[in-house]
Amino acid sequence: MKKIVLIFLIISFLAGCNQSPDGHDISGKPFYLSSYKGKWLVINYWAKWCSPCLKELPDLNQLYLKHKNKVVVLGVSFDDLPAEEIKAFVDEQHLHFPFLKDFAKEKWKIEALETLPLTLIFSPDHKLIKILKGPQTQETLLKIINAQ
Repeated sequence: MKKIVLIFLIISFLAGCNQSPDGHDISGKPFYLSSYKGKWLVINYWAKWCSPCLKELPDLNQLYLKHKNKVVVLGVSFDDLPAEEIKAFVDEQHLHFPFLKDFAKEKWKIEALETLPLTLIFSPDHKLIKILKGPQTQETLLKIINAQ
């Protein structure tokens, strides 16, 4: 009986290791929402040519810096920019939150992006709580997070 339980645990562990990533960071490393268990996730799609996107980035940066003990902000380039261009932009804008090269929208049943900026809010247990279209502020995001 102990052998069966041990085999089941090993198989379960190995199956979990093959979980498909939720995206990739700008270095190309796999990204998993599960890495942020217990924290709110604010995933923001932006583009360099989108003035409302550029306007909200400082607020997202402040949200990340002031509340990183409970909130993680992640930026995703809508235009699939090369990693070097994203890094240069992040440095130029003095942004401190992490950026992703891509995010598996399909895995979370998120339809094609029609509006920028677009912000996804995931609860600490990784449930998609809100999809917000248009620019957001630190206050509007905290209001949603604190209401849950």
